This record gives sequence, C-alpha cells and structure tokens, in this order.
Amino acid sequence: MRSFLGFVGVVKVIQGVGGLLGHLGLLWVPQRFGVVNRLSFMEGYEVLGNLAVAALGVILLVVVSVGAEQTHDQDAGSSVSDSDA
Repeated sequence: MRSFLGFVGVVKVIQGVGGLLGHLGLLWVPQRFGVVNRLSFMEGYEVLGNLAVAALGVILLVVVSVGAEQTHDQDAGSSVSDSDA
C-alpha cells in the first residue's frame, strides 16, 4: 500500500509541475497536459490548480515516508524489548 501511495504522489507531482510549466510555456509539453488543464471549471485558475496538485503530491510523499519511518521504529522497538526480556 505504501509503494502505491508513493507512486500516486510521484504522479501527482509530475502532473502538477508539468501542467504548470506547460501552461506557462516554460517547457514543451502539450498545453492540455495534466488533469487541471482539462477541467472546464478551472479555466483561469490553471496555475493555482497545478500548484495545488503538485503540493498535494509532495504532501502525500511526505506522509508516506513519515509513516514508513514510524513503522520501522515500532518494529525495531518491539524487537529490542523482546530481546531484553
């Protein structure tokens, strides 16, 4: 599950940054790249929408990595207490 969420986070970051750079004309990508540029109600707010998608992707990656560290710490703590007993 963690690897799937990490993959989704990476895809969201790529979509957000790629859509932003494509919309601003800084990178050659199709102008309709990403999810935000295809939504009609986001017309005029593409830059903010792409930034939000990229930020959510980064947040998802951070949450997944913090969760992995906490799980690793809990596993290490339980094995140490078992050997002490």
